[in-house]
Amino acid sequence: MKTTELPGSGLIGLAVLGLCFVGIASSVAAIVAVINDANYIGAGVLAIGAALSFGLLLNSLVRS
Repeated sequence: MKTTELPGSGLIGLAVLGLCFVGIASSVAAIVAVINDANYIGAGVLAIGAALSFGLLLNSLVRS
């Protein structure tokens, strides 16, 4: 049986992996920033980055 892939499906897969990586890395960096230096501004910026990353990922998964 022949399967047809959607054009750009490989690019979408790479984008999903990138969003997962950015979200996890930002979450870890935010936790480390709070624990080490009590740097709440930097941790907040990293938490915003993680939230945006996971939000875009969730949005793309719900729409498909």
